[in-house]
Amino acid sequence: MSSVADFFVIMAYDYYWNGSSLAGPVSGLWPMVATFSYGVSASLTYYQSQGVPVDKLILGQPYYGREWPVNGDILPALTTGQGVALTYRVIRNNNSGYYNRSNLKWDPYSFNPYFSYNSAGWRQCFCDDTRSLEAKYNMVNRRGIAGIGIWALGYDNGYEDLWQLIADKFTGINSDACADSLLDTGGPYRGYVANQLYTEIVKSMHAGPLQLSFHQLDLEPGYDSLWIYDGTSESAPLLYALSGNVVPPPTSTTTETFMLRFLSKSATDRQGYILYFACPTAGISDKLSQNDEVVLFPHPASEEVFVKWDHLMPVQQDILIYDLHGSLRIKAKADTNPCRIALDCLTPGFYIVHLKVSGKAVVKKLLVN
Repeated sequence: MSSVADFFVIMAYDYYWNGSSLAGPVSGLWPMVATFSYGVSASLTYYQSQGVPVDKLILGQPYYGREWPVNGDILPALTTGQGVALTYRVIRNNNSGYYNRSNLKWDPYSFNPYFSYNSAGWRQCFCDDTRSLEAKYNMVNRRGIAGIGIWALGYDNGYEDLWQLIADKFTGINSDACADSLLDTGGPYRGYVANQLYTEIVKSMHAGPLQLSFHQLDLEPGYDSLWIYDGTSESAPLLYALSGNVVPPPTSTTTETFMLRFLSKSATDRQGYILYFACPTAGISDKLSQNDEVVLFPHPASEEVFVKWDHLMPVQQDILIYDLHGSLRIKAKADTNPCRIALDCLTPGFYIVHLKVSGKAVVKKLLVN
């Protein structure tokens, strides 16, 4: 069909539907449970692996969620009745009062948010937000496909955040954050599947070189392979050619760009890979994050975070909190120790805290949930 079709719009949603036996994400990036290997990443990869040209692929995404009665405040939860679809607008309006921050949780398996609350029995509602959609839009850009589709325009009427995310991701120069992780289609907790072939190109918005390090590698030896190129094509210098489960030493690119190519053959049940990249200038390596001169608490944080440092070491600048795109989100005066910082303007996700103590820059990772 690809020779005669202009585009293929992949319906990458309704993985869990009204009649599902489990409550789950409408459009999870990765599988929520090991017994159901479907997710957005796997679906897009299937079409690419079947040979559909990437410039003919459009990833359909939902502006709605689903809610079910369930058997408890657990994950995964068994449904005890039919589900119902709710638009993004209805959920954000929160007329019921149940779609609030205290009921909001995060499923790391599918990379998707959900609400869990008790109202004459437990209920769970899964719906995408800017954090989960951003991860999928990043994949769209890295895979180089034609774009996205939305079911349906207007389901977010009255809220600008989803439109702003589209503007951020699909206008101007497509680029990645200074630091992020690349994972196989099973995500960090599930394995990839057989017969996959895809490429991803990373271009950081910050100047390179980029530091590359593997946090996990488990491929079927001699059959499944992973290649990393120092550029945007297979003609670029080869940084890694990997199979098996021996984690290689870290390396660096020469610029802000590299390409990943993955191949799995006809039978496998391996866990896959987690590749971390970062700009050296970003200063958010694990070593810096372990700096004991500055402490964040509580961590993870939700409504507020306290930043504490040794009282003998003066802080010589404001405390700055950036998102992973390098945008300054909060600037706080370091006039008390510990310093209390309200986080109500931040959505759940990772942020970077910068400050200078005794003339030395200190950088900490902050998780907001």
